[in-house]
Amino acid sequence: MAGLISIQDNGIGDETREHDKNFDDVTRAIPFELSFEASVTADVDPLEELVSISVEPNFAVSSADTVDINITDSGASISGVFLSGYLDVVYFISKGEVTNLDDNYNFVPKFPSHVPPSRVEGLGNVPPGKQLLAVVTDTKAWYDVSFTVTVVTTDGPTSFTVGLRVNNDMDAYGKFVKEYK
Repeated sequence: MAGLISIQDNGIGDETREHDKNFDDVTRAIPFELSFEASVTADVDPLEELVSISVEPNFAVSSADTVDINITDSGASISGVFLSGYLDVVYFISKGEVTNLDDNYNFVPKFPSHVPPSRVEGLGNVPPGKQLLAVVTDTKAWYDVSFTVTVVTTDGPTSFTVGLRVNNDMDAYGKFVKEYK
């Protein structure tokens, strides 16, 4: 069985744990992007030989996410950007256009000149130069992502899960609206 597993993340610290399961929490401070970086190294018993290491995400990686897993001789590094963990919805129109929305953000034309607003999911998908009508933010406090790590030595395989909690920074929405151009 593999010995100690060392987990290091975000350059914050380095702890050696016996199959401990969690990286430090991270907070999404920019509302549409969260970068992360972590590494797992296998420190095997001197009587064993490391055969392989594999890492698999335990979540659906959307086309908006990037998760890079690099396997080395003695461990693995995991890095990427999560874009899909929170569902923020933005309604907007082009500058100079006029629209009318009800309290549930449904288009209610009162005049022929009213245009339906555009709707996008994800603050990072809002094109520049639009007139924002509403930002419906995902108020979920946090979500977890995890990876299954399998370390195979000459003594056999050992699998365990490492996780990452992504906290929501509600102040980020105000920053987005204030800085949007």
